[in-house]
Amino acid sequence: MNDVEKFLEHALIKKVFEHREAELEALMAADKAAGTKLKGRSARARSVMALSVQQKELELLLPVYKLLEDNEEVTIMLYQFDGITVRYKNEKTRGIWEDKIKEAVKLKAEELGILTRLEGERVCPPDPPPPYDRWRTTSAGVPIEF
Repeated sequence: MNDVEKFLEHALIKKVFEHREAELEALMAADKAAGTKLKGRSARARSVMALSVQQKELELLLPVYKLLEDNEEVTIMLYQFDGITVRYKNEKTRGIWEDKIKEAVKLKAEELGILTRLEGERVCPPDPPPPYDRWRTTSAGVPIEF
């Protein structure tokens, strides 16, 4: 059995796949009830699921937009579907803002019941300033063993 097969046979992965298939069936049934046609495929339902996930990712990031609105210390430079790139005006206050950004997403995730966290990485060297960080949502580190 190769690594892909082992991965797909893992109990947690099987459960996630089963849940995904059930959600796809529900979306397809709703589509049929609305009088639209999927032509025997679930491509449209998968697109709806993908849009739903993107909506949740944006919903998780909304508190960061509110936190940084009219902020002169940190600027959101780029929205990237699962995250954002921010620019820090002052390297000395960067750690404070990193904590505030992570906390804003953490609180929203808890409110929505989503097991996730925000991770960041520096995307350019500190010299010359200003530093940039790319933040993205990720799973909350559920360990999977094979």
